[in-house]
Amino acid sequence: MQIRRADRSDIRRVAELWVHSFPGERTLAERIHMLETGGAWGGVETVHVADEGHALAGALKLHEMTQYFGGEGIPMMGLAAVAVAPSARRHGVGRLLCEYALRVAAERGDALSVLYPFRPDFYARFGWAMAGEMRRFHFRPEALTIDIDGPVRVATAEDETGIRACYERFAHRSNGLVARGPRVWRQHLDAPNTWAYVHDDDGITGYMLVRYGSSRSAERRPLSVHELIADDDAAYRALLGWIRRQRDLWRRVVYDAWPEERFDLLLSDPRPPGYTATRWLWNPTARVLQGPMIRILDVVTAFQRRGSWGTDGPAAFTLDVRDANLPRNHGTFRVEWDGAETRVDRTESGPGSRIAVDIGTLAQLYSGEIRLRDAIRTHHAVVDGDAGDVEAFFAPRACFRLLDEF
Repeated sequence: MQIRRADRSDIRRVAELWVHSFPGERTLAERIHMLETGGAWGGVETVHVADEGHALAGALKLHEMTQYFGGEGIPMMGLAAVAVAPSARRHGVGRLLCEYALRVAAERGDALSVLYPFRPDFYARFGWAMAGEMRRFHFRPEALTIDIDGPVRVATAEDETGIRACYERFAHRSNGLVARGPRVWRQHLDAPNTWAYVHDDDGITGYMLVRYGSSRSAERRPLSVHELIADDDAAYRALLGWIRRQRDLWRRVVYDAWPEERFDLLLSDPRPPGYTATRWLWNPTARVLQGPMIRILDVVTAFQRRGSWGTDGPAAFTLDVRDANLPRNHGTFRVEWDGAETRVDRTESGPGSRIAVDIGTLAQLYSGEIRLRDAIRTHHAVVDGDAGDVEAFFAPRACFRLLDEF
């Protein structure tokens, strides 16, 4: 079996493989069209195939992306559409594809990788770990306690530059958002039944993408807030105030909130319309959504390229990393942060605290998915010495956010 880059002669076979692997998502014609013309994240040039000569045993997509952490863009491999042909399943093809992806990413200098798993435990064995959480609220518009009539309006074509600039400013302050090219923006702005609204106060300082549900009944027709980005609290509250004022037209709003928003505190009644009590007298409020999985592909680059950490002051510790798939990550490192730059060197010992983790747990600490105290409590990390300084170093200034699916 040979794993290689796909070419245009592979398009139909790859499309057929994906139809069998992801039934009900897209038709064969749609998949062929996307491979030929290139979707938001690229076409056949991003595809690699496991070729048995007479047939394709598997395929995957490897995207070259940039992901922001601590104010800096870090090269990231987006792994997607990992598929194994029905006749080749349970023969180790998926393992070979993942190992191949790790080699390709390492060779081209990617420091991180993100994927959306079909089964988390499968990818965990290769070093990816869950990161990112949202809470999906269903509520009546009038339940929002914010009632601000700010300068919010429907976006026009001329607003696209301002929307993209707003996203870029926010992305640089975030952990996890990715750089978007023109094709990706077309996917967001031209999605069916999707409308952009902007907060325009002598310039666009916030926007949201909302999706109009389809039903003649206002009770059944949801207004879904797909994305809300704001430079400051004034823009954020004005956009939420616009949602509240739509209560005559929309009787149900769907909003995916980040944990740090504490969106439940902005609702007079966080229970969904038509709720049924659970746990006898307890009531549902939001559904927890867990998102992608993240992996560190190069410990040295991932740490040194990052622009900031949880503490502004200096920090230094020794890091023991276990990585069964990428030898360059396996071993002992000395991490030193002076408040402006991070230095990482291989070493066997050093003063101060010492932390031992597997590569998946390290990715969760790096992304802010978990705190060090929780990793210690659940036996995913072992610390020798005072864990306080190391915990402060990894403490997230912003929760892990990734709004793009690829």
